[in-house]
Amino acid sequence: MKISQKIILIVVVGTTIAIVLTVYNTHNNIKNILQKNIGDSYAEIGRQTLEKIDLLMLARLDDVKSYATRPLVRDYLNNLGKNSSVIEQELIISLRDTININRYFNHLTVFNISGQRVLSSDESDETLMFLDEAVNDLFKQALKGQAGVSDLHEIVGHSSSSLMVFVAPVMANEQSNKVVGVVIGEVDSSSIFEALTNVLSPQIYIYNQDNKLIASNQTTNQFLNSEYILGPVFQQNNSFILSQTESPNGQEMLVVHVSEVGYKEFSGHNWFLLLANPTAEAFAPAVAASWSIAIYTIPAVVVIIIIVLVLILYFIIRPLRKITIAVKGITEGDLESKVDVKTNDEIGLLAKGFNSMVEKLVESRNKLEERVRAKTIELDNNLQKIEKQNQSLLDNRRAILNILSDIEQEKDKTEGLAKDLQKFKLAVDEASDHIVITDPEGIILYGNRAVEKITGYKVKDVLGKKAGVAWHTPMPTEFYEKMWKTIKEDKRVFTGELQNRRKGGEVYEAQISISPVLNRHGDISFFVGIERDITREKQVDKAKTEFVSLASHQLRTPLSAINWYTEMLLDGDAGKINKEQKQYLEEIYHGNQRMVELVNALLNVSRLELGTFMVEPEAVDIREIAAAAISEIMPQINTKQIKFIKKFTNDIPQIMLDKKLIHILFQNFLSNAVKYTPEKGQITLEIKKPDNKCLLVAIKDNGYGIPESQRDRIFTKLFRADNVREKDAEGTGLGLYLAKSIIVNAGGTVWFESEENKGTTFFFTIPLIGMKPKAGSRQIS
Repeated sequence: MKISQKIILIVVVGTTIAIVLTVYNTHNNIKNILQKNIGDSYAEIGRQTLEKIDLLMLARLDDVKSYATRPLVRDYLNNLGKNSSVIEQELIISLRDTININRYFNHLTVFNISGQRVLSSDESDETLMFLDEAVNDLFKQALKGQAGVSDLHEIVGHSSSSLMVFVAPVMANEQSNKVVGVVIGEVDSSSIFEALTNVLSPQIYIYNQDNKLIASNQTTNQFLNSEYILGPVFQQNNSFILSQTESPNGQEMLVVHVSEVGYKEFSGHNWFLLLANPTAEAFAPAVAASWSIAIYTIPAVVVIIIIVLVLILYFIIRPLRKITIAVKGITEGDLESKVDVKTNDEIGLLAKGFNSMVEKLVESRNKLEERVRAKTIELDNNLQKIEKQNQSLLDNRRAILNILSDIEQEKDKTEGLAKDLQKFKLAVDEASDHIVITDPEGIILYGNRAVEKITGYKVKDVLGKKAGVAWHTPMPTEFYEKMWKTIKEDKRVFTGELQNRRKGGEVYEAQISISPVLNRHGDISFFVGIERDITREKQVDKAKTEFVSLASHQLRTPLSAINWYTEMLLDGDAGKINKEQKQYLEEIYHGNQRMVELVNALLNVSRLELGTFMVEPEAVDIREIAAAAISEIMPQINTKQIKFIKKFTNDIPQIMLDKKLIHILFQNFLSNAVKYTPEKGQITLEIKKPDNKCLLVAIKDNGYGIPESQRDRIFTKLFRADNVREKDAEGTGLGLYLAKSIIVNAGGTVWFESEENKGTTFFFTIPLIGMKPKAGSRQIS
């Protein structure tokens, strides 16, 4: 297909699509505007119709109320059984006159409070026989002093198809709330719905709350009872819904659904109203407008297409043909072909570019011939250079022989290094500690001879297996999770103690150190694990702990006796003592107290290490335990004029804790803070819940701090930093060791931040799950 044919096809198809879309969009826009106007206008007609009906019903209710307030009716009911026949006849005549004057009422009837008819505009009428059924609720409502209107009722045997009942109470007098009777008026439905007769279009249908048709302005009703079903909704707001549906006879209808909103305080009977019109009739203006646009637009567009095509053929196709002829000449070898186009548009620029390209092509051909001649001369020169290069290769061969000699020397050096590595391997093989090397997944790649000596497994039996699987280490899951996190995620050295199992099943105590070895990219290449059997050391340490426990128990009795006798001497039980004797006794007493404190601390430590202490958790508020510890130490705080700050958050829950153990924690941390904070210093105790896993406690002071060189020993037994020993000679060095042991046994963590001469902050956490119960023979005191 030629380009001219393509351009004509594109213009015709594009224009046709544009016309169709324009007509379609115009039709839809007009249809949407009509649709909105129809919805608004029909909804307004519906609202006005319902308001007129409500006004008619309110007027009839006012008529019944007015008759009920007549003095003659009130007096008659107050004196029921005592009235003369003349008065009764006069009231019946007034009932009939009211009906004759007010054409809406069929009947007016007066009842006593027992529901018996006492007066009626038509004594022979049987309509009110339905009183006990349809109007029973309204009658009861009237007995309470409230007027009301019934819904529409069909009366069997009555001349009308349906009617409404209006009820009003008769009061004993104007000031009394006592009801002496009830007035009931019957109104034919046709008089209520006469507002519909003035509306010819659209079709109007009124339904009651049971979805039953009760009135219409149509002789033939298309929407009966509950046959109405909402179709696709076009428009909706708080007062009406516009939709499309199909009538029972198959005709598409545009329907507006209007709910009754009531007039003033009258809320109607939950009636709703449909206004319907055939869709074809409603949207006829939109269809007519669309056809008008199409009829007038298409001829004009055809003329425009013809003019555009003529212009395209002259200004675009004709110059392109000239360019095509010139291109054909070039392909046949005619380098003198040029395009004669003198316009300044894109095609003119294309022609100028083509002519320029031809000129450059001729110039390039001439230059190529010149370069060929030059290259021929250059090749002759290169042949001479190659001969010289051959000589250079001979020289290079001699140089390579020299390099090979140097490589031989480097080989000797490498062999020496390999021998050094062999010596290192021999040293590792002969090491007394159990050493293994694993890949990043824990698969054993190497093990020294101590593997067999310590564990009983031969090296060849464990190679290629995971370290934990090979030895079946009997440790809890939490230990391994922490270990792998430290070496694999944090890429740090892990040290710790564990129980391992020898090949024969014997469990032994071991100290391990696992170091990740990283490559230059920071990734783990392998792990080096070193294990030492410390079973003997543990046994010796346990023996020492048992000895300390035994010695401390033995010391408590004489220390208690010294304490008791010293108190007796100070109290004068053995006779009066002088001032100097009292001073000596007080020194003995205070020294003995410090000795008792040391013995108690040693006993607590031995119970923790031997595992004989008991844990008895109960649900407590940790803030209360902290407050009790603060109260105990408040005299020392006041003596040193220290500013004490409490920061307790309100979201701290009760958790299962051993009150005595937690009290010891606060006692040790707070007493240290007070002891090592100078006068007029500041101490802060903070308790908060940083997450849903644990509680965080922080004890901060601005005291002496901890020297950097001694911080790694702060939680060890019997250790006191040099800077505080100079200022306070008293202290056992066991408080922080004891506190850490309690926290770790509770599943928590403890750490500190310190700067010498500026203060220290101790932190510890307690899991929200609390402490686990533990049976034991002793309590921590």
